[in-house]
Amino acid sequence: IRQFLGLVEWGNLDHMVVDLPPGTGDVALSLVQTVPLTGAVVVSTPSDVSLQDARKAIEMFRQMKVDIAGVVENMSYFVCPHCNHEIDIFSRGGAENMAKQFGVSFLGNISLDPEVRKSGDSGKPVVLQGENSPHAKSIYEFARRVVDRIREIKRSRKRNSDSISHEAENRGPHIDFSLRLNPYCEFPRNRSSRQTASGVRSRRINREIISPIAGPCLNPWPDPPPTSHTF
Repeated sequence: IRQFLGLVEWGNLDHMVVDLPPGTGDVALSLVQTVPLTGAVVVSTPSDVSLQDARKAIEMFRQMKVDIAGVVENMSYFVCPHCNHEIDIFSRGGAENMAKQFGVSFLGNISLDPEVRKSGDSGKPVVLQGENSPHAKSIYEFARRVVDRIREIKRSRKRNSDSISHEAENRGPHIDFSLRLNPYCEFPRNRSSRQTASGVRSRRINREIISPIAGPCLNPWPDPPPTSHTF
């Protein structure tokens, strides 16, 4: 992955799409840790086995703080070439229901179309036939939804960044310091007992008595010394 992304001169791209294997293996984790991702699109068939992997992928991306652009249901249905009737070979609607459960966007359904396989094998992807082609229509609709979601994610990040910058400006300069505990100082736990910071028995120090001010027990430091306790 590092060679693929770092040793290739890609030029100016509108979007780069990296197709990952199913599940939450090392390839997906390496990609997340190597480059900043704009968003993740989770692809699943309607079958229960595929949905299990999709759920794990959503949870993994959320733990890795990657925005989820949405979920798409691949091979959602098959259109009979003789009667044009839609047949749900792998069931249908499972990915959409899963998207609702996780609170993520549903990006659409893509049909199981033999023409997609044939055009791919011949080196002429079906999308080159244009968005009016019945074989490419669902793919174009899905792609538009992905682009719209990426725009939403970028706008949301910009708003959050502007909000953080505005709050930082209003707060003024930030001064960070640590407080070093005097091991011989006593901290009252309550009205009837006192506990030394270096006492033999381990007790939780009452947070209410600790304040960021200089005093006989709390000494401010501009930089945390090696033996300091930072609150």
